[in-house]
Amino acid sequence: SATYSALILGCSEVSIMAWIYGADRFLEDMKFMLGFYPYPRFFWKWAWKIISPTIVVLILVFTWVDYDGNSYGEYDFPAWANALGWMITFSSVILIPIVATIKICNEEGTFTARIQKLTQPTYDWGPASPSTGDYPPLIALVWGDTRGLFRGPI
Repeated sequence: SATYSALILGCSEVSIMAWIYGADRFLEDMKFMLGFYPYPRFFWKWAWKIISPTIVVLILVFTWVDYDGNSYGEYDFPAWANALGWMITFSSVILIPIVATIKICNEEGTFTARIQKLTQPTYDWGPASPSTGDYPPLIALVWGDTRGLFRGPI
């Protein structure tokens, strides 16, 4: 049962990264951090946008179709135990739409403007800009340069 929540969360993360943050923006961040684009760039862009979410959704659908309740050896668990297991499984997943709804309701403006504002990354999100001279945290740590590690109050 825990497989379902992990697959749903993983599919949500890769879809949000690819479609909301943007696969091209993510590839630019990777280029800045690594010094080169992952090869082949075209493959990664479409793997994150189409291939990975499709495969995960298909896995979810086929395992759900094949599901016939939990059992241990010859013992079949009662319906209430299966229902409790499903509630525990989806307790982590249900927070995604709950938090999204709360964020949308607390924002000002039209519904479309709220969604647009909430799905845009902030200015300081991602690795440091090449124009500032700050290194991304991982590279700064490897090179022993802590200038880019701590931005803002500590």
